[in-house]
Amino acid sequence: MSAMPFGVSADQSSLGAYKSSDLIVGSTLDAAPSASPVNIAARHLMSQVEIVLKAGAGYSESSLADADVSVKMNNLATSATVDLATFTVSANGSVRSLTPYKDGAVYRAFVVPQTVEAGTTLFSITIGGMPYKFVKNVALTYVSGKMMNFSIKVDKKAASGQYKLTLVSESIATPPHVPKKFDSA
Repeated sequence: MSAMPFGVSADQSSLGAYKSSDLIVGSTLDAAPSASPVNIAARHLMSQVEIVLKAGAGYSESSLADADVSVKMNNLATSATVDLATFTVSANGSVRSLTPYKDGAVYRAFVVPQTVEAGTTLFSITIGGMPYKFVKNVALTYVSGKMMNFSIKVDKKAASGQYKLTLVSESIATPPHVPKKFDSA
């Protein structure tokens, strides 16, 4: 079997659903059965996304973490086919919304590697019942084995009760916690 179906959970709000949406693969060559550990080069195949909400005017870090906030990632395929010979991932199926795991003011999710077209809503953030949409004017590619980081500053306008969301930074990095080797024991 060289093609394996895999899917990330559309609801990753629990730690278990979040972790089960990751896919780590590894291989080694010329390993013979032995009592000694075998080094296996392992890597993540899904793309990881981290959305960090930063406290702006009207918030402290703790009050923002406790605020009535929800985040949805939009327009994502959650199904894929993984080629086990080459470790490549091909997104398939229809697009849908995904609920990330919340850890304080940080929202995390694993997504199938794919490109979301320019002008498409990437994620929506609802604060105090007020929805806000994040749209880029260029295509965004979620890369296999990489982490997309978005930092968004949230300002609360006391006079109007409105909120202002500002993209502070966006980056691609290698995710932490990639296992380096596994023991055969």
